[in-house]
Amino acid sequence: MYIKKWDTVDWEKNSLIEKIKDVNEGYFITEMIQNYGDNMINLSTVEIETVNRCNNNCSFCPVSVGKDIRHLTYMEEELFKKIINDLVEINYTGVISLFSNNEPLIDKRIFEFIKYAKENLPNATHALFTNGLLLTPQKYLMLTEMLDYLVIDNYNDELQLNPQINEIHGSVYDRYNGCKVLVQNRKKNQILLNRGTLSPNQENELVYSAPCILPYIQMVIRPDGKVSRCCQDAYGSETLGNLNLQSVSEVWNGVEYNILRKDLLEKRNKRNICKKCDMLGLINYFPDYWVGQYQEQMIAKLRKVKNENKKIVIYNYKEAGQLVALLRNYGIDVNYIVINEDIADYIRDDYFILLDTYSVDELKILDTKGMQCGENYMVYNWVPSSGWVRNINDKKEEISRILQASQNNKLIIWGAGETAHALMGYYNIEPTFIVDSYKYNEIFEQKYEIKKIEDIKEISQYNILIAAADYIPIIEQLHEMGIKASSMIIGINLI
Repeated sequence: MYIKKWDTVDWEKNSLIEKIKDVNEGYFITEMIQNYGDNMINLSTVEIETVNRCNNNCSFCPVSVGKDIRHLTYMEEELFKKIINDLVEINYTGVISLFSNNEPLIDKRIFEFIKYAKENLPNATHALFTNGLLLTPQKYLMLTEMLDYLVIDNYNDELQLNPQINEIHGSVYDRYNGCKVLVQNRKKNQILLNRGTLSPNQENELVYSAPCILPYIQMVIRPDGKVSRCCQDAYGSETLGNLNLQSVSEVWNGVEYNILRKDLLEKRNKRNICKKCDMLGLINYFPDYWVGQYQEQMIAKLRKVKNENKKIVIYNYKEAGQLVALLRNYGIDVNYIVINEDIADYIRDDYFILLDTYSVDELKILDTKGMQCGENYMVYNWVPSSGWVRNINDKKEEISRILQASQNNKLIIWGAGETAHALMGYYNIEPTFIVDSYKYNEIFEQKYEIKKIEDIKEISQYNILIAAADYIPIIEQLHEMGIKASSMIIGINLI
């Protein structure tokens, strides 16, 4: 179990940030849709509400206890199986998650539903989000045996683990069943996205011009079998189809979906329920198929920048090495990595700046200097770390190798930073050695002496888990030492 302290600050509502976000993310969405055409319409995330209720009272959510205006509905078992069978017919391999605007564990049949989905869609990625209030150690173990991906949103204003989750953490958290488990430590009372203007604690008056990617990748199914516009349409105010009467394929390729896509691409304010929504869809729960396309658009943009003889500057990127390595794979060299320096010193016509986040201070300076988003800079903060999400099934062989090597005392972890901590926490592994060229002779976690790779005898007998963002130089060094690629595992792909 990996516990992550989620971004606990309120969602910053700043007109400048919103304007830049509209241009920045709108650029990628528009480029993707226009470049890929019909190929962009690729169903990759299916959310199924088997019951339309939640048992928590978060201030930002329109379906919290006491606020939910929906008629209580449980999905008929026959309908659920029909939906799964529809997905089998189209050979669906994306993410399937039995939750949306609800708490899935309220439905006591959820385990049987997950089992049925897993058995019939073995090549899909099976995921679940829960607030954890109904979790027990037994239920936790059952879920991790069936799912690929379990996210527990621990809502607590003091950012302490709730009793139910703390019990799991104290007893069975280290049981690895092939499932990624993430606990997000979040506050109940925050200002976040406006949920298509349905959020009780904030509104957004800005009208985006950028299209939304969600109608191209996501289907949200309500308990009565009707298909909502998207995950932000908590009340199901718009229906794009009815799976009691239509197949998944018929709805997805049907008139209503295509009209919605066309409207949002042309002008967002053509749809009343979309025009004030602050969701653009690029940052979604499960970025899989489309993340690769987003990344491709960024690579194409940077190649164009290089062809114009501009220098690429990464400004205050938290894991710059990871982005440098990714760009290097595409033959794009970064000229400068700038940390804790004045951004004004890098505002030049022959520089192109990559920002790691929508920061008001930096954006104000860029705006004052007449710098245009898309022409002089871009925000590119999260995509490099998202590549592993395509399908965890693709990584099961590597994970199995890591676990076996750990059990046989044949595992080396190269890297002594956050990535190493995360990998050891996720998979409950014990390395034989910790390697780090810059931290050798130090002690890792008060347990492991950190060594240089050259000091380890008979290196060829080990599997090497590379726990570094900038993994390319390490791979090159290992190759020079005669280590085969089959002995190397890139850890950043597994976090």
